[in-house]
Amino acid sequence: ELVEADRLLEVAENRIRAEFSSPDRLVMRGQLAYVKSRVTAMRGDLQRAIALCLAAREYVPAGNLALQLDCQITLGYEYFLAGDYANADQALNETIHSGITTGAIINTVAASCLLARLYAVQGLLKQSYEMYQTAAQSIPEVGGPHLGVRGLVEIGMADVLYERNDLDAALVRIKKGLDLLPFWDKADDWVLAYITLARIHLAQANTSGAIGAVEKAFRLI
Repeated sequence: ELVEADRLLEVAENRIRAEFSSPDRLVMRGQLAYVKSRVTAMRGDLQRAIALCLAAREYVPAGNLALQLDCQITLGYEYFLAGDYANADQALNETIHSGITTGAIINTVAASCLLARLYAVQGLLKQSYEMYQTAAQSIPEVGGPHLGVRGLVEIGMADVLYERNDLDAALVRIKKGLDLLPFWDKADDWVLAYITLARIHLAQANTSGAIGAVEKAFRLI
């Protein structure tokens, strides 16, 4: 709902300008720039989104680890989408390092999965799969809050297995991922999962299954 997001961002910006004093104003400006970056990226203006995210990082105080990590992983994703793989690699590795240091499991795993996708699109399937394995190992065995990111790992592994033509194993992984994805429940990851499922079905000559998966993906966009 990007139109409504833009309206609320404008209201927030006006209130920050009128009501907040330093240093609160700087923190709020960082939050504002971060959200604007995400909305702008969703509209497809990746270079402006990157500029906003870089600006957001300048406003975020050292003690606000949550927003720092959010900015860092968002920046890595935006660089990735823009095809700037060198900067994406750096930003995502920094996120992983910070996440491990601070014990932020969700950010660490999500950044690891993005980095694994980055490796995969460059044809580095071995490195990609190893990164997914590393991500999986960083998730505690017990605990509902981490089931969502476990789903991300399963979906990513399914994609690599598909590329290796290990279709049966890929299908097992993608089904596990889809079962866990409601705990994450982000539309872009649902679409990625269903497209991966469609590619697996198509490679197995299951045309109806492939069409059904693509239709589910379209309904989410």
